[in-house]
Amino acid sequence: ILFYYFEKIIFNKKSQKETLKQHIMYYVSGYLSMIAVLLFLMLFAWQGYDRSLWMGTLVDGTLGYIVIMIALNVKDYFKSKKEKADRDTVNRPEDSIAMLHALLDKGILSQEEFEEKCQKIENET
Repeated sequence: ILFYYFEKIIFNKKSQKETLKQHIMYYVSGYLSMIAVLLFLMLFAWQGYDRSLWMGTLVDGTLGYIVIMIALNVKDYFKSKKEKADRDTVNRPEDSIAMLHALLDKGILSQEEFEEKCQKIENET
């Protein structure tokens, strides 16, 4: 529930500084949740567990968490960049008019429909 709440807050933020602060809170809370689960397992489930073994993996777990979060952010960054480029390419008026010309040449659109749709596209830009 906490992660859903943080993700919704991050999505609604407009400024870059606020978004960065929310991301930091999101990742710190995720890390603390991971540590809490490990502590719970160590203290309550494994009473005879040697704690020094777990402390040795704490640094590895921390680095692994950081690497995974960075990798996911980089993946999301490139995915959003590609989606933006695709959206900008598809929404160009020249492409829409070229598609309408193709429909006109194939006889799917009449000349009146073609002119009406071209006028509509030109008015939107």
